Amino acid sequence: SPDHFAAPYGAFRMRRSGFLRVPAWLEASHAFFNERGLYEEDAIDPEDCPADDGLWVFANGAWLLPQRAFDWLPMRYAHGDILTLSIPQLRVKDHRERLFNGACWLLPARDGRWRAGSTYEARPTPETQPSLEGRALIEKNLQVFLKCSYTVEDHVAAVRPVTLTRYPTMGRHPGRPHLAWFGGFGSKAVLSSPSYAGQFLDHLLEGKALPHEVDAANT
Repeated sequence: SPDHFAAPYGAFRMRRSGFLRVPAWLEASHAFFNERGLYEEDAIDPEDCPADDGLWVFANGAWLLPQRAFDWLPMRYAHGDILTLSIPQLRVKDHRERLFNGACWLLPARDGRWRAGSTYEARPTPETQPSLEGRALIEKNLQVFLKCSYTVEDHVAAVRPVTLTRYPTMGRHPGRPHLAWFGGFGSKAVLSSPSYAGQFLDHLLEGKALPHEVDAANT
């Protein structure tokens, strides 16, 4: 509605889109595997994994690169801030509708609040502390896009593990084949990791070739 948005360069609403609530999905996944006796939690260092005791796969996200065994991978860190907003004037009939405007997006949540973001800032280390500069940038974009008044109710941040090619990376360690890695999915993990996970298992269990774009040997 023109009463709610000011988009001099255009904007659009995406219908029939999807959004995965990752914390809820992880909690449900944990319960599913735990009930079947298929979940165990422990701290594992690649340096302590014996070569004669199977294959060890590390999918540590942004914390894969600090491991000495994998510090050569073509990965970087992209810090991102997200705000949770109360916007009383803004209502949608369906919480699945999503609004975009350039580098700033608004996502309606089930409880009537909104999420806005996100920033994309290169960092030398994986940091998850919210950034005042990140909040300021999101609010600057919001104030161009949104006519309604709003209140910031929460501010969180996370780090994306990204690669130089923008594709994920996976494979066996070239000098220590009992170690393997799976990561670097950046902002697209929800969409692309299920398919790549299947191909990665085919590679590990059946010897099938990895897709060219994710093989670290080709980057």
